[in-house]
Amino acid sequence: LYALYVAAFRLKHSVALQNPLIDFGGLVFAKRQTYDTSHIYTTYFDGSHRYGGGLYVLSPVGPAGGLRRLAGELGDSAIYRDPDVSFDGTRVLFSYKPDLPTPCRVYEVGADGSGLRRLTDSEYDDIDPCYLPSGKIMFVSTRCRRVVLCHNAFTVSVLHTMDADGGNVQCVSQNTVNDFTPSVLEDGRVAYTRWEYVDKNLGNNQSAWIVNPDGGHPVHIAGEHWGPITFWEPRQIPGSNRLVCTLAPHMPIAVGPIALIDPADSSRSPAKYESLTPELPPPTHFRWLRTDVGYYCNPYPLSEDYYLVSYTYETDPREPKGYALYLLDRWNNRDLIYRDPDLSSFEAFPLRPRQSPPVIPETTTTPGKSGTFCLLNVYEGLPGIEPGEVKYLRIIEEVQKPVAAECPGRDLQYPIISNHGHLAVKRLWGTVPVEPDGSAYFKAPANAAVYFSALDENRMEIQRMRAFTEIREGETLSCVGCHEPRTTTPAVRRSTAMARGISDITPPWDGVHAPDFARDVQPVLDRNCVSCHSGAKPAGNLDLSPDPTNLFNVAYENLTERGYVSFVYPSRSDNLPLRPPKYYGSHASRMVTQMRETHRDRLKEMPSEDFERIVTWIDCNAPYYGTYIYSRPGTVGGRELISPEVRA
Repeated sequence: LYALYVAAFRLKHSVALQNPLIDFGGLVFAKRQTYDTSHIYTTYFDGSHRYGGGLYVLSPVGPAGGLRRLAGELGDSAIYRDPDVSFDGTRVLFSYKPDLPTPCRVYEVGADGSGLRRLTDSEYDDIDPCYLPSGKIMFVSTRCRRVVLCHNAFTVSVLHTMDADGGNVQCVSQNTVNDFTPSVLEDGRVAYTRWEYVDKNLGNNQSAWIVNPDGGHPVHIAGEHWGPITFWEPRQIPGSNRLVCTLAPHMPIAVGPIALIDPADSSRSPAKYESLTPELPPPTHFRWLRTDVGYYCNPYPLSEDYYLVSYTYETDPREPKGYALYLLDRWNNRDLIYRDPDLSSFEAFPLRPRQSPPVIPETTTTPGKSGTFCLLNVYEGLPGIEPGEVKYLRIIEEVQKPVAAECPGRDLQYPIISNHGHLAVKRLWGTVPVEPDGSAYFKAPANAAVYFSALDENRMEIQRMRAFTEIREGETLSCVGCHEPRTTTPAVRRSTAMARGISDITPPWDGVHAPDFARDVQPVLDRNCVSCHSGAKPAGNLDLSPDPTNLFNVAYENLTERGYVSFVYPSRSDNLPLRPPKYYGSHASRMVTQMRETHRDRLKEMPSEDFERIVTWIDCNAPYYGTYIYSRPGTVGGRELISPEVRA
């Protein structure tokens, strides 16, 4: 019986590899030891200490195929990664790391092995290159000089572009955390994985996005608030709107089940993906729910039914030589294409010409540092909010962390920004009006990670975005509503806001600045509250005095520790699903409720600016510090306030 089984299996394997979709004469792939990485985004530094490997072409495609080495003159004691084949099939991009202190660099070599050239050479790590239809190259790089918000030393790597010869490098992403694995879609846009931290949980937000090659028009397609944790290396299926990806954890390594996602789906539920490998459940933040069935990565779609993948049947996902190349079908059959007994094989890419997508023109910039947003109807996607209730949009920027903070951390904050709240400094740009029909037409800062909050007449938050967008200088972007289903179509009418003209941003009370409790809120408490709420027996047993504590001050700790303000607690949840209007923020805060109900007389005497300062601070997720800068290391909290004119 065993002999019969082996004969049947060999016949099945032979038939599988005669699939007419394997109509390419060669397969480019990288051989190396598996990354021994701590997180999915650290492969280029702490994951890169196992050296040895190369870039190869397998031809014909199958276990009996021969190997031809590319870029062999670079040696075999390095790390080769991220191959991408040009649209005409004649050139191959790849990343190369020769040794531990040297960063990853992007190279190009002819498919015939000729013309090896280095395209990048700097102190920064450059990975994940891919050819763009324009002839330019997109890649991921640490050149942005940013630091991961939830760590004190790990670097940020985001999308960049360069000319075909490696010149004219441009950063095209304002992300405060990391971008990953870009690939070009059939319409000329780029699919990639984005990790972001806009009032969401820590670590669990590596979602799938689409963006123009110049970084404009970012569009979310899968992930964000619901699991799975990471939608890794999205790539479009030929002739289909769907994309294939790997469902990975946040740590330690980006492997897991293979799944299909559809950008047209308006639901963000975890049910809205199709797993091709259901024996392996989606992983959690840092582990897999099964370790006895193997792990997948690097899916390359041949059709909706067949995929090239790397797979290991080892129980350790970081087994140095565990991964081999397979043909996977949607019925969960695997057929071995190539295995090296001494090294893992990754990132298979057919060596053949393919249709070049159309070129999307780059945004034509105009003088100035702003773009224009057109919102058609803010009430689309705001259930329970009556027309006319939204009066303003607040424009807020997530500020990139420029340096590492050599300090004790708390809640993964380096440096500490808030008390169990969020990690990022935020910049208040101000507000713009919303018309009675729900429309808004306004300027917004260009080249910044911005998001919007819908406000009522008292400038209290009704709903906030929990993802950032960005706009190029001189660019105009439009949206239908606020959290509306993706399949919603805009009304055929001319909005009041567009008829009126573009609104400028009205800056907040202190000009454009990062909200800071000691500067923005404590003075309001000193003027209006401290006379009763201080001393040995403060009113209501609530002390709002400005006395410093170890990290913050007395008023701030009492308000945030004792439930007087409502804000997102990102470090206390594995998932933060979408919430209805007024779930978080000033409308849900006991402090504001008591001010409006039991302190009405005092509230009437307060300047409107004082009330706005309090609700704005709460709606910005209750930060304490408005700067990453350590200007006086010996002081409480390590910092002193900076003027509104200084960028945080």
